Amino acid sequence: NMENIMDEKREDFKKVLPTLRINFLSALLSDNPPEPAEIKARMKMLDINFPYKYFCTAAVRLEKLEDSENVLEYEYEKINIGSQLKKTFITDSSLCQFYEEDGVIAVIFNFNFTDKILHENGRKFLEQNIPLVSCLS
Repeated sequence: NMENIMDEKREDFKKVLPTLRINFLSALLSDNPPEPAEIKARMKMLDINFPYKYFCTAAVRLEKLEDSENVLEYEYEKINIGSQLKKTFITDSSLCQFYEEDGVIAVIFNFNFTDKILHENGRKFLEQNIPLVSCLS
């Protein structure tokens, strides 16, 4: 029946939601971002919210490993960096969205405090002893 079909479609959508979010963030940070109306519609569909006044972007380049046996360590570092981003930048007055592509973690920060506090939070993030090649903002 129609209700079962709709339930199945909702479940299918939930399965691809992480990929759709990554694609959206990638498009948002690209050289040719979507129009504001499309951004708003996609944010609603993907349940992405940027409620604060200020924005900042950053990129964290991950160190490439030469030894193929260290793939697990490399993947663990990506997870660790994502965890540290969430721990540092998801607060009562800020949030972040990020994705990784080609050894670079791209981040969008949305916040409602001074740039001094943003810099302090950035310093806290960098002090987590994460082996970074570079971090650009």
